[in-house]
Amino acid sequence: MRTFLEETCEKIYKNHKNDLENIAIIIPNRRASVYIQKYFFNLIQKPFFAPKITTINEWIDEQTNE
Repeated sequence: MRTFLEETCEKIYKNHKNDLENIAIIIPNRRASVYIQKYFFNLIQKPFFAPKITTINEWIDEQTNE
């Protein structure tokens, strides 16, 4: 059985394989980023520019002017 993150990474790769470096993935916590990177590596299996992976809190901090 494949995980939600595996399926999501596969869909992202399928739809954006030529511009992954321009994608941002917003996740609830840092722990998920380890798995996302692993799933992308298993899918692609060659050097690539990974999407930006950030937590929701980091994203909100980036978007606010404080």
